Amino acid sequence: MRDKLLMLYLDRAGVTRGVVIPYNTGVGEYRALFDASSVYGFEEVESSDLELRLSRDRVKEVPWKRGLYAGIASIHSAGGERYVKDPRSVAEKLQAKLEAKGINALVGVEVEFYLFKSLRVEVAGWKQELVVEYADSETPSYAVPPRRGYHVVDPVDYTALVREEVASALEEIGVGVVKDHHEVSRGQAEVTLKAASVVSACDGVVWAKYVARNISSMHGYTAVFLPKPLPGEAGSGMHVHVSLYDSSGRNMFSGNGGLSEKALYFIGGLLEHGRSLAALVAPTVNSYKRLVPGFEAPTALAWGYGNRSVAVRVPAVSGESQIRIEFRVSDPLANSYL
Repeated sequence: MRDKLLMLYLDRAGVTRGVVIPYNTGVGEYRALFDASSVYGFEEVESSDLELRLSRDRVKEVPWKRGLYAGIASIHSAGGERYVKDPRSVAEKLQAKLEAKGINALVGVEVEFYLFKSLRVEVAGWKQELVVEYADSETPSYAVPPRRGYHVVDPVDYTALVREEVASALEEIGVGVVKDHHEVSRGQAEVTLKAASVVSACDGVVWAKYVARNISSMHGYTAVFLPKPLPGEAGSGMHVHVSLYDSSGRNMFSGNGGLSEKALYFIGGLLEHGRSLAALVAPTVNSYKRLVPGFEAPTALAWGYGNRSVAVRVPAVSGESQIRIEFRVSDPLANSYL
């Protein structure tokens, strides 16, 4: 059987898409034409030819499937120009702009999601029913109390094996993992990605969701990235940690034993444009079911030290070089590149 290459990309809504082509290690750049009129937010049918391009150095071996390779491709017009609606190009332009100013941005992301054993939706004229079986429901002798699952361990934590394999696969692909653990609600997991450059961090989120969905499926679970899949349970966020460093490696957010003026302006910009940013970082109706009091979700367009109910949090750190800000409004359905 010939090796295959899965060329991944995101549409404007953040949905992961891809096309499979034969994989030849002697090729420097892989290309595949596709119909952009069939992809949400791209082109009309009258002018719909676009091309995926993937350089050899961005190709990764898929750990769980022999003979399959994958990579996140760039989108170009049929004439070869970079496609302006490619979400990845937005992150690339931002990174290039920062580098031109001598600024190195490090971005770390916490990705939260649920593992459901089964998920059944029934809609009829007289009823609407959602039936969910948690991953943790397989351990009735060690049931996780409602919203008391934070950091539970084996044998209570039935998501541990899936998380372990997700973290291991991400490391093999080249995405660093800082930690993983059971979250607040039954069957809820978190994988924290190691801080990286803007583009690499965004790529990491794409890989994390792709890997989690596939590994979960292999274990008979469904990885659900809805911000608020269940009423009365904790929502799933995608918290983004940001720090800026100058060309000498100095943390630009650190100053006088606390936050620098630049850090305060950075926070002020997030708050000033918070309502507009919400359209990108919390892009669905379900997103706003998460942003309610009582669930450690941000409910105030404000900032604070350690406070998890505000949009921007300044975490406790062990040294000035690690000072950063955490933007807590975004959720896993957001397009990471935007």
